[in-house]
Order: sequence, then C-alpha cells, then structure tokens
Amino acid sequence: MLGIITEVIGPVLLITAVGYALGRSRLVPAQPLTALSALVLIPALVFYALTTSTLPRAAFARIGSFIVVQFLLVAFVVWVFAPFSSTCSPSTSAPERLPAGLIPPRHCCGSRSRMLLEQACS
Repeated sequence: MLGIITEVIGPVLLITAVGYALGRSRLVPAQPLTALSALVLIPALVFYALTTSTLPRAAFARIGSFIVVQFLLVAFVVWVFAPFSSTCSPSTSAPERLPAGLIPPRHCCGSRSRMLLEQACS
C-alpha cells in the first residue's frame, strides 16, 4: 500500500503542488506553459501511450471508429445549427459578432448556410 502512494499518487501530488506554487507566485507566465502542454506534451503522451499499449487491434479499431463517428456527429450538428446562430444581430455578450445586416464573405460558410443566413438577415 505504501508503494502505491509513493510510486503513483506521490508524483502526481508533487507535480500538482509545484504547478500550484508556480501559478500563485507568478514567476512563470501561464500562457506559454498552457500552449506547450496542449500542443506538444499531451499529444506526445497520447502517442507514447498508444505505441506502447498492448491492446488488441480490435480495440484500436473500435476506438478509432468511435472518434470518427463523434467527429462526424459534431460536424453534422454544427452544419445543421450554425445557420440559426445569432450572427445577424449584435449581442452584448459577444461583441465580436457581425453587425446587423452584414453577410459574411463566401469563404466563411457553405452555400446552404449562406442562403439561410441571407434569409434570416433580410
């Protein structure tokens, strides 16, 4: 039991404590570390875990197919509901949105989205 604490839980708690202390002291800016971990360290960890894994190929196929299905589902939901977003009128909660009546250029949306957006804004 003591081995589990010192070999597994201990390093996690130590890294958490060091990160918390650095964040509170403001000695190290958080933005570059966040970008480094999100863009380099996490993908490297996932790649290492997948290449050293002993899972059967069928499990990898199920995981891959699940990822593809999730991606397609999200893309479909965005495709269906994006034309109904409030890009036609300004919003106090999102000032970066388009002003009233301004239609985005053709490269911003597909023809179906553009058609629905033009109908909604007119």
